[in-house]
Amino acid sequence: MSEVAKKGKHISDDFVFSGYVRALKDAWTGAIADADLIELLYGLIAEPLKLKGQTGQPIGCSKKEASGIMNRKKEAHGEIRRHCRDAAVEDSIVENYEKSVLPRLNECKFDLLRIELITLILDSDCSKAVKEELSSLADQENLAPFLARSLQLSLSWDNKLSEKSEQGEEELPLPKFKGRIDPEVPEDIAECELPYVDALVRVYGEEENAEFTSADEIDEFPRYKDHLTRQRKDYYSAEFIRRCMRDTYDAEGDDQFEILEEEVFNGVIDIHGRKFDTGRQRLDEVLTQAANLNMDGVWVNRDTDWIRTYVKKGVCHILVNDRRIRGWLDEDR
Repeated sequence: MSEVAKKGKHISDDFVFSGYVRALKDAWTGAIADADLIELLYGLIAEPLKLKGQTGQPIGCSKKEASGIMNRKKEAHGEIRRHCRDAAVEDSIVENYEKSVLPRLNECKFDLLRIELITLILDSDCSKAVKEELSSLADQENLAPFLARSLQLSLSWDNKLSEKSEQGEEELPLPKFKGRIDPEVPEDIAECELPYVDALVRVYGEEENAEFTSADEIDEFPRYKDHLTRQRKDYYSAEFIRRCMRDTYDAEGDDQFEILEEEVFNGVIDIHGRKFDTGRQRLDEVLTQAANLNMDGVWVNRDTDWIRTYVKKGVCHILVNDRRIRGWLDEDR
């Protein structure tokens, strides 16, 4: 169970349609509006069956309807829910998912998407057989069957919170973390990590006057291996806080993390642009600067104890992933 779930349950912790949409949106290439993403997912169910809305038009999703779904005040469209397991849908959904959804996801975020959805599923009230089925699909190289089946399952659960649940939600305090945030860090480096990890490996290579081509080559250098382990933990801490913001602040969560990223970027970019003798000097100075940044401009920091030193350092690695910081060596700038 996630740290947020242990500390207190929020409206995105349940395996329902809004949680599925949020997870998928996290892995999207570029930006997509909730209404557009929901409409795209509806199409996977509606098109094989030629389902129409009450006026005979294709089933869509307005911005207002999307907001209600994402805030768990509305259900997904009734016709979509009723027919999501029809035979024509079962026969076509994986292939259609591969054609219309999978190409628009960021391959670097496949592992995080897989982890996020399977965590929600395993924490849900799904039967043991369903959990085993989806866990098996999640382990397959092709992600489409897992994502398609998860979509159908998410539509089978009530998305709208009951009045009692909403009242309990309002009383829930924001989660607090004692000690260091301890995110799950995969033993193997995920594809989504490659940009910032490659940038670090190039720094280690410069120090050794060697041309390392992968993180595997630093195993014989304990100081670099330990350093990389710390940086990966910082990166996953920042990604964990991204999800905490999204789950706690709902639609505002993405914006709040973007504000944090912008604060860190503006706070370190001038340091990054200075002349340094080595890439390691630039890296260390930027991370030190990030750690010392005042986060008063990020109002989440006034509500919570989430924006720790290592989270701000982890954001620097996210900035490398996003190519806003292009690496640590002179030649990378």
